[in-house]
Amino acid sequence: MNILMTNDDGVHSDGIVLLAEELAKRGHTVTVCAPERNQSASSHSITMRAEYHAEKLDLENRSAVYYAVDAKPVDCVQFALRYLKIQPDLLISGINNGMNIGSDVIYSGTVGGAREGALSGVPSWAVSVFYEGRGQSYSFSPAITFILENFESLFAMVAENKTFLNINVPVNQPVCGVKICKLAKSEYSMHVDKTGENTYCLDGLPIEFDKAERGTDLYYAMKGYATVTPLTFDATDYAALKGITL
Repeated sequence: MNILMTNDDGVHSDGIVLLAEELAKRGHTVTVCAPERNQSASSHSITMRAEYHAEKLDLENRSAVYYAVDAKPVDCVQFALRYLKIQPDLLISGINNGMNIGSDVIYSGTVGGAREGALSGVPSWAVSVFYEGRGQSYSFSPAITFILENFESLFAMVAENKTFLNINVPVNQPVCGVKICKLAKSEYSMHVDKTGENTYCLDGLPIEFDKAERGTDLYYAMKGYATVTPLTFDATDYAALKGITL
């Protein structure tokens, strides 16, 4: 299979490199086209009418092909499809260094990369690891194992329709199962700090994990399940649409 990979953590991030190399070892043709620098929370941002730098990396002992693009994940997908003329059977965005649970899909550059793939007609997945709190040491092995063991089934979910998948895999081993489920409403405690003269920084932490709605991705991830949520582009509120008149 011809696989295109991107992410928002950067082309040298362990998550994307480890999965790319494992897929290449299994006979897939893998091209990584990812940001040169971290572009987390870039959502579906795209660079229009402005130059950016892109180059093929000369890396030893790598089975996949790597391109570094000094732009956003969506730019990387566009560069691969429109300039490099890659025709992938599947696009994988990730493995992201951290969760993309619930409302995170609005902000996530990882999900933005997968969404752009699907918008371009390429079956796509966004893959992330779930853990609680910052500073926790973990391995990408559970997520890689999950993808490899469920590769065909996950591909079948997106091969013939216009959805794309948001996948989160807990870092604890072993994963206790998989749940196909809806998104949670994830909440964060956000704050803006003054860091210098006229300079500021937005930061925040997720809150109330233990109060996640039953049946959602956050609820199941907290219980040790890998979660899979089919997503689509249509943000229409159909219930409200029926009741709106002017």
